[in-house]
Amino acid sequence: MAQSKRPLVFLVILLILTNLSLLGILLLRGEQSNSKPNRFAERKAAMKLKLKEQVGFTEDQLARYDSLSESIYKIGKERMDAHRQFKRNIVQDWIKSDLSDSTRDQLAQQIGEQQTSLEREMLAHIKRVRSICTPQQTVIFDTLYPAQLFRRGLNK
Repeated sequence: MAQSKRPLVFLVILLILTNLSLLGILLLRGEQSNSKPNRFAERKAAMKLKLKEQVGFTEDQLARYDSLSESIYKIGKERMDAHRQFKRNIVQDWIKSDLSDSTRDQLAQQIGEQQTSLEREMLAHIKRVRSICTPQQTVIFDTLYPAQLFRRGLNK
């Protein structure tokens, strides 16, 4: 009878070890997701540093820049998330059904209109940030901001 319990005890121990291992993996994975870099915060900090050091922004101008960038981030994130979901829905509908070429063209036009709206908002944001500059700072800003905006990495 004692020998018939050994496999059961072994299985119970194996299951406990497996559960503990999975729990450890989940806890470690949770910590890693928290340490994921916040690209918006990194880009904002890099831009603030350049605005301060190269353009010569004062603390008041930097505070105004913070306010503008926070508002564009919140609005932009919501709009970009909605735009991505819209595009996902269109692709899923397209794959599932037999839509005509004219319907496809209408859907592509709707995607383009949303993208155009997002780009207009970004350009308006740049103009608002530029309006913070003094006339002397505007010249420097006009060369700095596009270079900062379109760079590929933080160190470039």
